[in-house]
Amino acid sequence: MKKNETDNVVIVFEPASDVHWMKDVVQLPNAFAQKLYNKNAILIARPNHSQIEIGRHIQIELFGKHLNENDAFFKKSDYSKIVTDPQWYINACKKAATLGAVLILYPFYGNAYKGARQFKITRWLKGRKAIVIIKSDGTLLERSAQKVSVKQQFKDRLLYFFFDKIICENQKIYEDMLINNPHLNSKLVFIPNCPLDIYHGKKIPYTEKANKFLFVGRVDDKEKGADILLNTWLKIANQLPNWKLEIAGPCSKEYQERWEEKFIDNRIMDSVIWSGPAGPKELVTKYNHAKIVVCSSRKESGPIVLSEAILSGCAFIGTEVGEIPFLLKGLEGIIDSENDMGEVMLKFARNESLGEEQSKRLLLKMKDRTWGKQVEKIKIKRIK
Repeated sequence: MKKNETDNVVIVFEPASDVHWMKDVVQLPNAFAQKLYNKNAILIARPNHSQIEIGRHIQIELFGKHLNENDAFFKKSDYSKIVTDPQWYINACKKAATLGAVLILYPFYGNAYKGARQFKITRWLKGRKAIVIIKSDGTLLERSAQKVSVKQQFKDRLLYFFFDKIICENQKIYEDMLINNPHLNSKLVFIPNCPLDIYHGKKIPYTEKANKFLFVGRVDDKEKGADILLNTWLKIANQLPNWKLEIAGPCSKEYQERWEEKFIDNRIMDSVIWSGPAGPKELVTKYNHAKIVVCSSRKESGPIVLSEAILSGCAFIGTEVGEIPFLLKGLEGIIDSENDMGEVMLKFARNESLGEEQSKRLLLKMKDRTWGKQVEKIKIKRIK
């Protein structure tokens, strides 16, 4: 295969850190770069002190100065407070034009529309082709549900002119966009978030798993809703003496201690396992030894824990966010209130066949959930 310095896929993501190597930030561009050029993609990021592991999985091009004020937030994986620079984003897109022919952008931490324009114009002025892909990550939810006006269609043709593909990771949003925004149909593509390939390995039968509910995520992040689940466990734990609740993920000491006091007061301390952050292999083990995964999120575009749980042979209970309602359509497991969560958890724990049947049916829906298969939907030929 003839090599060229611009034979690659580039992604611009300013706050990239070790926490992202397992996520779509790294996995999607790598899978697409492997498809087009048989090598890993290039990630342009601002330097920080949490970029050791990520560099083993994707080519990193550090750009700009390290911002000391972000160090504490990276350490806590608190990206809601990360300081970013809109101008860095534009400059990084210009730099991307010298590193690759395909650019993948996210609608966060910068103006993706201006970034796409900067990338394409920079390459066009040098007589080179350019492709820009934007991953919507749930930002199209509001507009997908409404029929677009003629005036908005005109605006969109200008707004999305520099984008070749718009990735929707939520099938409901994608289908609504096709109906209500037909002028964008040629650009839209549905690619759900995928877990690492290790989740497609051997599974422990449902009946051999431990009587355990598992939560995976940033525990003290309000959007993840761990407080909803923990409060529910306070109410139902004594009704399930043979069950445990495992909480896996980063969590502040203060947050954990506050809840432990409540568990002690309710005499259920022994029923809760705080296992902290876990790497991929550790997580696979946790999924393999839990019957039911609970997602209590207030907001999600995926979540990735959904596919990880299903591919690990777990039953799944979750709130009506992201693609959870779509995948669980016609099945038990959807919750819409805190009281409902308790009732559903009790129902699944007391009826093993219910969880076993749900897990089998979900697994059938998830068999093609790999990045390698999903990027085939992006119909773009190898370019230079």
